[in-house]
Amino acid sequence: MEQTQTELIESASSAPPAPFDSPAPAPVHPEPAAQVIAPQACPSCGAAHAAGPAPAPAAPASPNWIYALGHLKVVCPDISTEKEFAQVVGRGEVKGTDWEVQRSVLTNKDNLYLARQYCFVLTILGMDTYILMTQHSDIFHELLNAISASPSSSNLVLIIGRLGPIAPPSLCNGLSIPVVMVDMIFSFPKEHFLKSIPNVAKIEKDKFNAVADEIFSRIMQKTGNAGASPQDRAMNYIAVREPHVYARAAEQFARDYSLTSIEVRNAPMTGARRLVQLIFSYTNRTSGVVEKWAETVDVEGQFPFLVTPLSPYVDTR
Repeated sequence: MEQTQTELIESASSAPPAPFDSPAPAPVHPEPAAQVIAPQACPSCGAAHAAGPAPAPAAPASPNWIYALGHLKVVCPDISTEKEFAQVVGRGEVKGTDWEVQRSVLTNKDNLYLARQYCFVLTILGMDTYILMTQHSDIFHELLNAISASPSSSNLVLIIGRLGPIAPPSLCNGLSIPVVMVDMIFSFPKEHFLKSIPNVAKIEKDKFNAVADEIFSRIMQKTGNAGASPQDRAMNYIAVREPHVYARAAEQFARDYSLTSIEVRNAPMTGARRLVQLIFSYTNRTSGVVEKWAETVDVEGQFPFLVTPLSPYVDTR
């Protein structure tokens, strides 16, 4: 199975090696002995010269970065692996629900050979979105550890990686969805994450947690957010790395303002970098007055980062 996955990625994806890997050195071949070649006529040289220099080779396409939030599940790829799993369960004394038995077997170090055959699938809004693969053994173990103890678990994963090809149906039990080569994974229960957000607004803890939950859920439930487009990557980055968004929302709610929209668009005058601007609109529940706040995120590379912090925004378009 591992060989098949590796061949798939190497043949269908031109993504560069992960930042933690070093590319293998090119083989060194001895230079051939010099040969004396008699000058020959070149009837086409004049035409080639008249046509001008050859065009410069096209620059290699940049990787399609993925910065996605979702839930992780494992899928048995074929009937052979399914039968081997059943034999492993039959030899042991594993008890519990089907989900608990699966997690217990696959996370057992004695069954790593079996776990490596399974597919890791990222689901977003309940839909199978990506098949996850990795070139790093430590990330493979993190994927194993991220398997939830129950199907209803609120355990979330943040996947950072590179978009690969569409998987053939034979790879993962008929799933024909994109493959993502994972370079980094963070796994966390949603409740723990929300409680870890600094309450810089200094409002009542329960109210702040409720506001944070609402903002995070609205970003997670944004239609079509697969963490692949620059706009989606910027939103997901803000959701997990920018506490001031939650603080500003809490302060606005305390002033009787509600969050009415989150607009995501390309920032003006981006230059050579790809910048995305997020604009948060708050509307007063009594007067209808709208206040806007915005911040800018750089999504040019694999790891987004904040360029301009959250500040009042005036639309000049």
